[in-house]
Amino acid sequence: MVANQIQACNKIYLEFMPQLVTGTADPEVTLPKFIDKLKQVGIERIMSEMQSISV
Repeated sequence: MVANQIQACNKIYLEFMPQLVTGTADPEVTLPKFIDKLKQVGIERIMSEMQSISV
């Protein structure tokens, strides 16, 4: 299961998204930080697990 990783990614999403969608942060600086933080908490593991699920 990736429940802990999903929870961690959600926290990061809530931290960065308001700045990115409102334009209050420079996306050239903020977006790479956002992606790096998601990778640190396991976004790639989430993606891998979701891709392995049979529908």
